[in-house]
Amino acid sequence: MTSHAIVIGSGAGASVAAGVLAEAGWDVTILEKGRNRFRGLGDPAGLGPPLFGGDEVGADRFAPGNPRTARTQAQAAAGVARSHVGALNNLPQTAGGGTIHWDAKVPRFWDIDFAMASEYGPVPGADVADWPFSYGDLAAYYDRVEDVIGVAGDADAEPDFVKAHAPRGPYQMPPGPPMYGATVFVRGAEARGYQPYPFAMAHNTVERDGRPPCNNCGFCSHFGCTIHARAGAAVTFLHRALIAGATLRTRANVTRIIAEGGRAVGVAFRDGLSAEETIEADVVVLAASAIESARIALLSGIGDSSGLVGRHLCFHTETFAAGRVAERLHQYRGRSGSHCMMEPAVPDKATARWFGLPYLRGGVVEIGGAPMLVEEAGIYGDLPFGRGRNHKSMMRSSPFRDHLCSVQMIAEDLAQRTNAVDLDPGVKDIYGLPVARITYTPHRHELIAGWYWGPKLAACLSAAGASTTYFVPPALNFLTGGNPIAPDTRHILGTLRMGTDPAASVTDEFGRMHDVPNVVVCDGSTFPTSGAFNPTLTIMATSLRASTALAHGDDTARVGPVT
Repeated sequence: MTSHAIVIGSGAGASVAAGVLAEAGWDVTILEKGRNRFRGLGDPAGLGPPLFGGDEVGADRFAPGNPRTARTQAQAAAGVARSHVGALNNLPQTAGGGTIHWDAKVPRFWDIDFAMASEYGPVPGADVADWPFSYGDLAAYYDRVEDVIGVAGDADAEPDFVKAHAPRGPYQMPPGPPMYGATVFVRGAEARGYQPYPFAMAHNTVERDGRPPCNNCGFCSHFGCTIHARAGAAVTFLHRALIAGATLRTRANVTRIIAEGGRAVGVAFRDGLSAEETIEADVVVLAASAIESARIALLSGIGDSSGLVGRHLCFHTETFAAGRVAERLHQYRGRSGSHCMMEPAVPDKATARWFGLPYLRGGVVEIGGAPMLVEEAGIYGDLPFGRGRNHKSMMRSSPFRDHLCSVQMIAEDLAQRTNAVDLDPGVKDIYGLPVARITYTPHRHELIAGWYWGPKLAACLSAAGASTTYFVPPALNFLTGGNPIAPDTRHILGTLRMGTDPAASVTDEFGRMHDVPNVVVCDGSTFPTSGAFNPTLTIMATSLRASTALAHGDDTARVGPVT
């Protein structure tokens, strides 16, 4: 008898799981809240041109009828129900999920990311925990995911400390042409003793898997790729899953997982505003992103015997640095950052002692990128002297875009039990269900790390020739008394933490809920820590490991992926 799996979501983790199960002969139904904007998805003859222009998928990031609410930890303690209603870290609601308009940066987590508690000790005020497996246990899954999506990079150019923490073989493709603005910062960083190098990116630099090489049009981050040169869940794993026999149902908004006697038996969902439907299932794969997966678990009343469903919510914090240079950089052209710098991801014990912390850690520095034309026009228009002729003059000279060399550090966000997702008691979505409420305040580690590394990044810009530099530390609104909300990074992690102890975690090492073992979580919600790097590749690798255990057994999964 064929087992039936329902996969909730169609993004990075969901598509990987659907592909593994479909290729193993399972009957797989994928429930996606949004629409399918791809021609030929699941057609063995290949993909056709997508049903979007480069910028149009941006509208799918947030549906007005499904807001989120937010508050700080202090507001929660004072009984404040919410201080924000609206968009907050919304991922695209469409086939392919967040990867339909990601910027496709795919670094691996380091070996220490899986053992921060044992390697560096507890952090006061945080709840740092080891993962239930190691980098070595995930390495073969990294290899397999990279082989499917195709990654461009230069392993030989990586600094020795990166190779030591994340050993790997060669990339599938050489790196693409460097962005000129990135090379300017690289020059300054090298003068300061750092070792920047080409970023690992899931962009074709040669024709691969029937998809053309990237033409460096400049519309990557926040935009759809109209020629399929940029990899993503839809054009790789989801496409393969559908060819293998999986069924994709779009406009399917899951309202709850139906469980009886400690087992999931089906899923309830609504197609638009129609009546609720149910589908029976032998297994439910929950992969709707860390916020929505926690919300679905809470709406379903499952998995919370530990009291940790929704807890340990993490985002990555961001520290920006920029400098004005005399030459035009054209940073809006090409990919959204062709180089990176990893030194801030190395935990600093010596400096941390001054702040009463066991270590101080930033994260990966993304080099490149700039505001688009419309953003720039808005900046000048908001200035008291930025109208009329002055506006036209500034647009021509472009001081805040074409002469701006900018970088951002994506840094580790320490897990805290009090940073959480729960159900808002007063705000409902268009179906009358409670929306996700986020309670979040950054740990002082994140704030100190940003203030520590911000001046160092600005110094690199000065060494590159910038006449004026500045930096913006993370969570500045928390320090200035503004109305704070969580960092809008779209890197959403934690909430259904994995671990070996059911009293201290929600899922096991393969994403199975301790309380409901046939609900398997395959997204970033299982991460015990946020890491110091872009998380999508690791989401896909952990999903591949979890779904391999589901399809082929735990012993097989501990050896490696089934090809």
